[in-house]
Amino acid sequence: MGELFKTDMNGIYRQLIAECRDGFPEVLLFSETDFPGNIARYRFKDGRSVIHLRHGRDDARRLIDEILSPQAPAYPAEEWMYHSLSDEEFPRLACAAVLVSEILGIECPQVGLCSGRDTPAVSITELNLVVLDTDGFSWEDEPEWVHRIAHEARHLWQYKHHPEYSESYICEDAGQDAYLNQPSELDAEAFAGKLLYLVSGLNPADYYTDCPESVRAKVKARMETLTIRHENVWRLKGLLGFADV
Repeated sequence: MGELFKTDMNGIYRQLIAECRDGFPEVLLFSETDFPGNIARYRFKDGRSVIHLRHGRDDARRLIDEILSPQAPAYPAEEWMYHSLSDEEFPRLACAAVLVSEILGIECPQVGLCSGRDTPAVSITELNLVVLDTDGFSWEDEPEWVHRIAHEARHLWQYKHHPEYSESYICEDAGQDAYLNQPSELDAEAFAGKLLYLVSGLNPADYYTDCPESVRAKVKARMETLTIRHENVWRLKGLLGFADV
């Protein structure tokens, strides 16, 4: 797989969105790669692909050139690379990541896709990476995608502003109650829920119906303390088709 490159994807995603009008596949930047050369495509059996790039000068331009005029060597995609999003759908996900990270005032993470994970989403703070599992979801579930991105991006924000959350983090193996009741999860869920409500008008409780009532009450209480005022809330409304909400 190689070693992922920790970077701010804001400018790269923005350039790709602006110049690749027909869409683009998932792209990942690496500091070290296990393929020859600096760029490679990994193709799925249905013709879709992902692009892996070794970080260098002008990463955005090299990606745009490859997207618009494919020249990179192509290899069969490995099982861990598989996901279900199209080249028209991934840019919307990248756009959401840019907008949410700007609301939080953090560097935009790389967005990686996969399938078959035990959890639907995870953030890896050391790599500034958010990984989303596409199993069971279509683009009709856009609000849920933004909810997941917002939740995981909030963890990246916590890593920067509240390192004590990471120091006391409790893994899911410790049990659902302990995991969901910790400050980092309550805060991340509250931020994601508040943003979801502001963008779509949807009740955030719909996204954690399987949580204990005590957790829902704590999330609601935390939501009431959060203030989100940013022009990107309106941009997310437009992205998701909720401009009139």
